[in-house]
Amino acid sequence: MSDNSPLSNKYCFSALPPEVRALWAKSGEGSGHSLLAHLLDVAAVAETLLEIESPASLDWAAAAFGLPREHCARWFAALAGLHDYGKAIPGFQAKWEEGKAADQANGLDFQAHTLRVSDHSCATAALLRDPLHQKSGADKDWLRHAIRVPRECGDEPGFLARRIIEVLCSPRMRG
Repeated sequence: MSDNSPLSNKYCFSALPPEVRALWAKSGEGSGHSLLAHLLDVAAVAETLLEIESPASLDWAAAAFGLPREHCARWFAALAGLHDYGKAIPGFQAKWEEGKAADQANGLDFQAHTLRVSDHSCATAALLRDPLHQKSGADKDWLRHAIRVPRECGDEPGFLARRIIEVLCSPRMRG
């Protein structure tokens, strides 16, 4: 890829700092599955599913959430993709010994006081609610629920994306 390309090498996974590349989301796949790759996989699946969603559903969602129609699918896919953001916390990263060792080898620290919190869903909601509110203007309570939706779901990305759409469009989220 040339530097003239819209996606130059500075956006490649290998260009990220090693401590970012070391973070894992799924264990048991040899060296694990990268957190960033997992977040991007889920966002891509959600966006693909939303592309085939009924135009009427997306029109309703755009109006209900105050989003431009052309950005609606991307916004929901981003929320889906961010569902495991909290897995980057030391308390979660320490749950898998091989992953923790890789993190430490890449310069990440595991101080005892940082290991007390390991619930990645709560960490995701706590870490993202305010920044997403600032970027979007969306209601903080709505965002807290939206980014914790996956906890109610399974780990299978297709199921996750469909469930996110259902929950985001439910009366509980609208009201």
